[in-house]
Amino acid sequence: MDRAVLARKMRIKGKTVEELSKNLMSVYESHTSFVGKMFSEQFAEEEKREAAAAISNEWKWSREGEKLFSEETLASIPLILNPKQAFRFLKVFRDGSSFSDPSEKSIQEFSLILPKIIHNAKKFQAPVKLLKTM
Repeated sequence: MDRAVLARKMRIKGKTVEELSKNLMSVYESHTSFVGKMFSEQFAEEEKREAAAAISNEWKWSREGEKLFSEETLASIPLILNPKQAFRFLKVFRDGSSFSDPSEKSIQEFSLILPKIIHNAKKFQAPVKLLKTM
């Protein structure tokens, strides 16, 4: 809902809350990609350019984690029996209790880790095998 409000303030087009949010995030992705490329091009030395590219890739992984954080994605994992409950649990795990404000750093770290967890969880059918590999 907050993204839809921000999208309207930025005069981004969309008819529904989901569409506004999606359009805002596409603008955000193109902007961060552009800034990341500009940032990496500022360094003439190859080593520094690679470091800047690594930071840009971290932003990309963080965005992918945000995209993967949905009930639909959790429902696609055979290990999860109740995707709604799992989503609520992970949301509290990411954001903290309802009386605390989540830090941007904790949300970014969660978004970086989530794709790896989901990727590994989809590989295994039995929870015991998954826990042994992690």
